[in-house]
This record gives sequence, C-alpha cells and structure tokens, in this order.
Amino acid sequence: MTEQDKKKNTGNEDIKDMSDVVVLIPSYKPGNRLPPLIQKLRRAGLDAIIVNDGSGEGFDEIFEQCRNLGAEVIGYDVNCGKGHALKYGFEHVARKNYTYVVTADCDGQHRPEDIVRVAESLKSGNNIVLTVRGIKRDAPLRSRIGNTMSRFFFAIANARYLPDNQSGLRGFATSNINWMLKVRGEKYDYELNVVLMAEKQGLAISAIPIEAIYIDNNADSHFRPLTDTILIYVRYLQTVACAAIALLINILTVLILSDIMHVGFFYIITVLNWLVYLLLCFVFERYVVFRNFFYTPGARRLALSIAKYISYYLICMLGVNLIPFAVPMTIYYVLAVIIIEVAEYLLLKATYDK
Repeated sequence: MTEQDKKKNTGNEDIKDMSDVVVLIPSYKPGNRLPPLIQKLRRAGLDAIIVNDGSGEGFDEIFEQCRNLGAEVIGYDVNCGKGHALKYGFEHVARKNYTYVVTADCDGQHRPEDIVRVAESLKSGNNIVLTVRGIKRDAPLRSRIGNTMSRFFFAIANARYLPDNQSGLRGFATSNINWMLKVRGEKYDYELNVVLMAEKQGLAISAIPIEAIYIDNNADSHFRPLTDTILIYVRYLQTVACAAIALLINILTVLILSDIMHVGFFYIITVLNWLVYLLLCFVFERYVVFRNFFYTPGARRLALSIAKYISYYLICMLGVNLIPFAVPMTIYYVLAVIIIEVAEYLLLKATYDK
C-alpha cells in the first residue's frame, strides 16, 4: 500500500508510515469478526499475515475474504495449536523485510486502535511490547483466575512483576525471532514461555494498557480452561525446573539434617541450601538448560535470593524460640518459604513501575 493509498483510505494526512510493521494473526476456526479487523488494519496502513491453523474447509470463505481485503494467508491442514501457528508465522515473517511484528488474536478481543498503539510503541524504540488488559469483575472467571495465577508464578520465578503476561496482543522487533523460534511450546503455553525467556535473557520489556474485550463471555475462544491451563503450567514448571528442584532439595535437606544436627547448626543448613540454589539456578541454568539463549540470571535475582534465605533462617529460628511445643523444623521451613514467596510477590507488585 502506497502512502497516497493510506491517506485516501483513512482521510488522515498525518498517518504514520507502518510499512515496516506486520500484524501476525494465528487463526483456528475464525468467526466473522476477522475480515472487519483486517479491513481496519489495512486502512491504518498495516500489513497482515494470517496463519490458518488447520481450520478446515468450512472456513475457507472467511480466509478468502481476508485475502481479498489485502491480507496474506498461509497455513497447513492439521490443527497444531496457537504456539505452533505463531512460530510458523514468525518463520514466514523472518523471510521478509519487516522490522517489527505484532501478534493479535482473531476472535475480536483486540481493538484495531490498540494494535496500532503496539506498532507505534515498537517504532518509538521499544524491543518487546506487552499489553496489559484491564481485567474487570465482569470478565470470565477463568480469565481472572488464570491471570492471577500467571502473575504470581511469573513474579516468584523471575523476581519481576508483570501485570499481564498472557495477553495475545504483543509486539516484537523481528531481531527477536531467532531466539523465539527456539522457545518450547506448541499451544497456549508458548506465549508464557516467550515472556519467561525474554526475562531470563534480561531483555527490556515495555507494557501498555489496553481495553479487555470479552464478547459473549469469550465464546469464540478455543482456549480449554482445564486442559490448556494444566498444559501451560506443566510447561512453566519445565522452564523453571531448576528452581523447583532446588526447593525440593532444600526441604529434604532440612528434613534429614535437622534430625541429625542440632538446631543450633541450622544456619549451616541454610547456607548449604543457598549454595544448592546458586548451583542450579545460576550455573546449571546458564550453561546447560539455557545454553542456546543469551541467558543472564541478573543481580536483582541474586540479591533477592540472599534476602530470601536469610528470611527463611530468621523465620525458622523465631518459630523454634517462640513456639512452646515441639514442631519439626521442616514444617517451619515450608511455612517460611510460603510466607516469603507471598511477601516477595506483594513487594514486587507494590514496587512495579507503571
């Protein structure tokens, strides 16, 4: 689309040049909202690539409408999941000359105005742009619960609070595509893993607020609340496996050594446990698990780990000295972990730079 065509379609003489931005839309059995979205994006000067994620012949007419409106439609015959569709689309985008790619859903959840805002944020110099949906009380329960759980686990795994890491409206400089293609996940789990890996690499992440739209209680969404939520967190645990293993070793160490060593030597156990955490989460992760990524544990994560293990020790010692009856040290330790993780989440949330 030429600059003259853009002005003719929009009536706006000051429209920004979006020729280096493409909107990537993974689509599985799209509804009638997709063609109007394409039409509005094209009027805004944005190219669009739609990935047909094995929707079947019954949806050929909708995809043909999108082609006629100027979108490029690619895809395959068998449904493989949103993550696979995104990676398939990223590979296609990488072969073109775009500088930025914006991912959006096909079910009407994302307003064209917000998609344009993400594109503008990228063009202003941001490398990765996430959108923060205003989740209201009238939003579907599954969305509110899923977002709360995702925020909590992401924060304690990365020592960083992000108000929304599941929104499908995102923006990336295409220079990120190489590492994003290496991220595991073929379905909805892929999107969370992308954010996790971006954070572990120390990449700058920007966030902009958007309006959350749930049409007919999100009826067009193909997200399976139980199955896909389980899959997301199974993949999540695989990504943060070292931290989970470190915690399990810590608890077993306390269970075994507290029965052998006098409680006065508990500080030695705490230091040993911290060293185990460092070995797994700073060395093993860096040189084994994420060897194919530019991975940096970060000074913030190191400082928080020191503060957390000191807090574990202090809470356990307070319990031993203040509780008048005998309680296994392992119980104190598990309670300390729960208290500190919740406190860390609340602290990160309270200090989040909006």
